[in-house]
Amino acid sequence: MRMKSTILVMLALLICLCLRPSTYAQLLSRPYIEDKQPIIRAVLEAELRRQSQVFEEVTQLSSENVGLITSLEISGRKVVVLDAAKIRERVKDGNSITYLLFKSFEAKDGMVVVKLSRVIEQDRCFGGYHKESRDYTYVARTVDERWQAEFKGRSNPLFGDKASAKSF
Repeated sequence: MRMKSTILVMLALLICLCLRPSTYAQLLSRPYIEDKQPIIRAVLEAELRRQSQVFEEVTQLSSENVGLITSLEISGRKVVVLDAAKIRERVKDGNSITYLLFKSFEAKDGMVVVKLSRVIEQDRCFGGYHKESRDYTYVARTVDERWQAEFKGRSNPLFGDKASAKSF
């Protein structure tokens, strides 16, 4: 009886492994981005150009997903990097904060597709805590041995989460 249950368990595991690719195998098949800092710099340069065209200025960056960057100066503007504790601290007592957050980096076909969010966190006097974000898509490529990024589109939170991104 014990032998039958062991065989059934092993058979079930084998079936599960055959029907569903393992997460480890998927991770190994994805291209790995060794050093994200030049890509981050290129995307921030493109984002600051986009902001200047629409009269925005968000120069605070979440440290999440960016590695060990303390602060940057891009196109003469200082970008301050904040960890999660500093962001929470700044949102206290009716305050709000607007910052950029790198959500993902996906390498494919010699380029890197980067998802960047503009996040607003608020502690409203009567409405309580509120957080909203708008996602932007950038494509980074190496041109003359230097990373350059191009804005491709943004999500529209007012009309669902459909991206208005152009094709890459």
